[in-house]
Amino acid sequence: MLSLMDEWGPERVVCVSDTRTGMRGVLAFANTARGMGKGGMRMSPAVTVAEVARLARVMTYKWAGVDLFFGGAKAGIAAARRAARGVSVVPDFVANAGGVVAAGFAMDARYSAFRPDPGAVFAAVSAKMRENTAKVLTAAHAQGTTTHEAAVVLAQERVRAAMELKGRWRR
Repeated sequence: MLSLMDEWGPERVVCVSDTRTGMRGVLAFANTARGMGKGGMRMSPAVTVAEVARLARVMTYKWAGVDLFFGGAKAGIAAARRAARGVSVVPDFVANAGGVVAAGFAMDARYSAFRPDPGAVFAAVSAKMRENTAKVLTAAHAQGTTTHEAAVVLAQERVRAAMELKGRWRR
């Protein structure tokens, strides 16, 4: 971690843990010279302080690169402890993907004569979310892995299938 510290940051790193739930987390502010720290959250069973600090630095460079006045920050939560206790948690990139799914409908509507009714979009998004959640939970149980690992494998299988169709996958 000390090797990551230089004139660019991180300015502050906060580590937290909750003994009741076993959750551990880290928040890193890389450099706030251009504005308040802004970034995202990494939720992974193996997230590290160094990884979060590096990602916060990348956020600093991203905001400066597009000339927006924010600094870089990133949060990380290690979530494997619940899996060890037999509690299933659907990964963030599956559970909170409703906005991405809805955006897909919006793109279809933008580039075609298809204008979906908002109720139909909500129903389709809900169905897609339920379907993906069920697939992840079923796969995790069948494979004996965490839900995060099962979701990553499912996503990789889907991307690999698309790459194979386009002749972009090396066998």
